[in-house]
Amino acid sequence: SIGLRGQFGHLSDDAFDYLDFNISYSITPEGPKSPFAFDRLRDRQVLSGGFTVQLFGPLLFGVQTSYNLTEQEEISTVYALQYQRRTYSLTLRYNPRREIGSFGIQINDFNWTGDPQPFSGSGATRFPED
Repeated sequence: SIGLRGQFGHLSDDAFDYLDFNISYSITPEGPKSPFAFDRLRDRQVLSGGFTVQLFGPLLFGVQTSYNLTEQEEISTVYALQYQRRTYSLTLRYNPRREIGSFGIQINDFNWTGDPQPFSGSGATRFPED
């Protein structure tokens, strides 16, 4: 496999300030045939790509697709609508080819470690004792 992934912007403006994109090509060499139909490799040369773009504020829209170059057919395409905040995100996904959808919730942990004491008001920096 070989691919390229990039990003423009960083969600600091109200609209269209973020674009994440990716494209990859993968090839799988021919190997021994499995006696089971479900275990046979069908997609030997695959081109995949997608993007995510900021619509407005924390609302993002994205598309991810995969295409079988050997059989000249689409494998799968997923459309996503995401509401993303620093501490959590809500995502709606839909795949029209498979006629399935999902709703996801992600909660992020900052793993913050530090002095939980309130500020002293003196302006001096406080360091935890060793």
